[in-house]
Amino acid sequence: MGKSGHRAGGKITSSHTTVTAPMGRVVDALSRQAFVQKIALGVITPVRSAHSGIRVTEIASGTIWRLTVIGGAAAQKGVFYTEACSSQRIHQALMPLGVELVLRPLDDSPHSTV
Repeated sequence: MGKSGHRAGGKITSSHTTVTAPMGRVVDALSRQAFVQKIALGVITPVRSAHSGIRVTEIASGTIWRLTVIGGAAAQKGVFYTEACSSQRIHQALMPLGVELVLRPLDDSPHSTV
């Protein structure tokens, strides 16, 4: 797991199933979490930045999160749905991936790098 390719079934919605390698690692990590209910993958766009990282933005009070994963020459966006949970639980789920993680809670306008 963690390779680029496709993810389908289980918690993954079926509209987009292609993932970049960095997004594949994130999706695999989120899929293992009991509090994650659904993951919707978005489009892949080329980027010129050498920067890699994960940005997670809370868009509904602890239940809907926007995800942007940048790695290699591509960025991929997605959304994941959870039972009510804190940004701390998201941090704990994604921190083992060893990449820069920026969490933007709903009630916190400036972003914090964790």
